[in-house]
Amino acid sequence: MRGAMSSWRKAVSAAVSVAMLLPTAVLVSTLLLGVTMQTEMSRRAEANAADLKAEEAKKLLRVTILRGPSNESLVNIYAAGKLPIQVDYLIAIGYDGGIITERDEIILALRPGDNVTVTPGWLDPGLEGYNNDFWRMRREVRSLILHTSDGNTFYASWEPWGKEFVATIAR
Repeated sequence: MRGAMSSWRKAVSAAVSVAMLLPTAVLVSTLLLGVTMQTEMSRRAEANAADLKAEEAKKLLRVTILRGPSNESLVNIYAAGKLPIQVDYLIAIGYDGGIITERDEIILALRPGDNVTVTPGWLDPGLEGYNNDFWRMRREVRSLILHTSDGNTFYASWEPWGKEFVATIAR
């Protein structure tokens, strides 16, 4: 009887051990699967972000408002990306937040590497009053915003790129 009781206890003990081990194994497997899936999703997200960043860099526009030698206002537009760009909308915002002028049509088409310098009035006739007075433009125009046909928006900076007091960085 004692042998039968002992084997019964061993059987129950083995069954309890298996019953405890099985859920633990399932839990560990589920956690490992979750970690693996999370790692894969993170890797794919990073790859997608890198692809998007590379695509955006292909259409990069740098817009700078400069002071000419005779106090004229000049707007330098540089197509720094690797794809052609069409500027299809321009808006000039004043320091009071109001719209000074806006133009909704193809204004300029640039090939990669094109670097053009124009007067504000060339971009929009509503800005002609600033052509020969940089300091007036600096006082009254907070920003020039250019929109491209592929949906990107670029803000003009005051002074050349790389100077410390650039007002707004492109994009």
